Amino acid sequence: MHHDFDITINLDIVLCMEATGHMKHMLAKVRESAIDFSDNLRAELERRNRPCNGIRIKVIAFRDMTIGDPNEVSKWFSLPSQNADYKAFVDKLVARSGGDGPNTAIDAISQAMMQDWVKTGDVRRHVIVLWTDGPTWPPGEQKMDPQLPKSMPEFVRMWEDPREAIMEPGTKRLFVFAPTYDSWAFVDDLDNACFEEVSPVKALDELEMNDIIRIIAESVRNRERDGPVPSFSNHVRKDSASLASINGIGSETSEERTLRSIPPRFQSLKGPFRGPSTR
Repeated sequence: MHHDFDITINLDIVLCMEATGHMKHMLAKVRESAIDFSDNLRAELERRNRPCNGIRIKVIAFRDMTIGDPNEVSKWFSLPSQNADYKAFVDKLVARSGGDGPNTAIDAISQAMMQDWVKTGDVRRHVIVLWTDGPTWPPGEQKMDPQLPKSMPEFVRMWEDPREAIMEPGTKRLFVFAPTYDSWAFVDDLDNACFEEVSPVKALDELEMNDIIRIIAESVRNRERDGPVPSFSNHVRKDSASLASINGIGSETSEERTLRSIPPRFQSLKGPFRGPSTR
C-alpha cells in the first residue's frame, strides 16, 4: 500500500477498564480480542493509510480505591511481539467487588497520564480509553496513592496546563465510554477528549472491542485530509460556543474556518500531524 507520508508514527494506548463484579461480560470481550488486538488495529490503521511503526499497550484495571481496592497496572506491551504477554495479563484479571455506586475511574485516568509515554518518532499519538458502567468519585476521595490529584482543578491542570501536564499537549487523546452520570460532565470541558455515551440499561453490552479499535485508529488522522473522527454514538454534547471558549478562539483565522467545517464535538480532537514537541 502507498503511504502519503514518509514519517515515523508511534502509538501508545492505555486501556482503563472497570473490573468490578458486574463487568465480567466486558472483561470476557477483552480476553477474546487480546490475541488479535494488534493485527486488527494494524489492519484498521493500514486501511486509513496510517501505518504505525511502533504500538504499545498498557492496561489499568480499576475498581474502588476509596475502599482500599488498588488498581492493577500492567507494564507496557510492545505489539505484536508481546501479544502473548498482553493476553496473559488480561486473562488473569478477575471481575470482583464493587456495586452500583461510584468507582475511582478518574484516578485511573490520572494514573494513565502519569505513565512513561513514548517520546520518539516524527508523529506520536498517546491514547487513553476508559470504559465503565457507573459514575466516578471525584479526585481526592481515595487515600491509597498520594501522588494522584486531590481536586478537580488539580486533575484538569495535569491534563491541560502546559506547565504541569505530563502528556504532550498535541499528542494526547482521551475517550470515555460511560453512561451520562453528572460525575462525567467534566470530560466535555477537556481539550482533546471525547465522551461516548453508553446506555445505563444495557451498560456496555453494545460496546465491542472493534469499536474501540476503530476509535483508536481514527484518532491517528490528518484532519485536513481525512475529516473528523466519526462518533461511536450519535450523542453530541459540545456546542460551538462552548468549544470556542475552551479552545480560546478569538478572531477567525484560516485554521478556525477549517474548524467550523468540522462537527463541533470533534474540533478539539482533530489536530493535523505534528512533529516532536518542542516544550
